[in-house]
Amino acid sequence: MCAFKPQIAYFAAHRAEDQLERLMAYLRRTAPDVPVILDAKRGDIGSTAEQYAREAFERYQADAV
Repeated sequence: MCAFKPQIAYFAAHRAEDQLERLMAYLRRTAPDVPVILDAKRGDIGSTAEQYAREAFERYQADAV
């Protein structure tokens, strides 16, 4: 496996952010050497984009977006 790439929009659209957090924790626990690329394409002004980055990297512990 090269990487995992969950799509954040599907979780957000169904108010399933808790499930995404659990999935990310599961991936880290069961495949710690496989990078996780969180598909979280969100374009915005600098300060808002910074908050999206915090969500992806701090809350979900993604390796890349």
